[in-house]
Amino acid sequence: LYEEGKQKGIRVMDAPVSGGDSGARNATLSIMVGGDEKDFEEALPLFQCMGKNIILMGPAGSGQHTKAANQIAVAGATAAYTEALVYAKNAGLDPQKMLAAIGAGAAGSWQLQNMAPRALAGDFAPGFFVKHFIKDMKIVKEESEKAGVELQMLNAVLHMYEQMATKGLENDGTQALTNSTTNSFFKKGGAKTAPFLLPSAFSFLLSHMLFQKGSRKEVPLNWRRRENNESKKQAGGRFFMWCSAAVGGDGHRAGGTGADGLGAKPPATPHHHP
Repeated sequence: LYEEGKQKGIRVMDAPVSGGDSGARNATLSIMVGGDEKDFEEALPLFQCMGKNIILMGPAGSGQHTKAANQIAVAGATAAYTEALVYAKNAGLDPQKMLAAIGAGAAGSWQLQNMAPRALAGDFAPGFFVKHFIKDMKIVKEESEKAGVELQMLNAVLHMYEQMATKGLENDGTQALTNSTTNSFFKKGGAKTAPFLLPSAFSFLLSHMLFQKGSRKEVPLNWRRRENNESKKQAGGRFFMWCSAAVGGDGHRAGGTGADGLGAKPPATPHHHP
């Protein structure tokens, strides 16, 4: 688009945003821009109407690549906080107190502060649709594969969301994965009856890293999957292996920047944005 725009005398920049639906409402979005510096400086007053953290990342396309990195980080952070919720519930902790305790320490993040309370309260209204987060993660996966890079955590989270979409939940908010895969934990008394298991993308990846081929003790990469499947059978319940909680997406179109996640066309109908 940048090159075609130049041929037609149109100056093009890519400017994805991040910061949640609250950032869109309060004009505090982070805006990551790709394009020419002169064009950036000219458009800066417009960006400042929508955001606070506005950075020129480099030439055209750099904003989209930065957004891709953002979605990778969001996927990991939200998978982590929601597994923390599941663990706390099973350990008999008050999840609200747990969030307050760890949120002020090294575990604190925007996702923990903003999305975890929504998931815990059963608020699954879409700040960002599941189907759009799947779209973003697929784009990131394709780009990483072109570069010969394997993003194991992202692939695991993508798998979780694709499973959610098969259940007809693609129009829910990304935090609704909590309800989709472990709703018994978030119902009154659910934690007392559910088996204490913490299956996750991260436990699988840890087994992958610890038992690589050539190490002293070699274990097949699907070891963790088989282990959890056996536990699932013994427990007599349906327990999704990859993760025990939710993941919150963070791509959206706001304030006329034309960025709805990664490379999306403007939606046909209005919707909320994170």
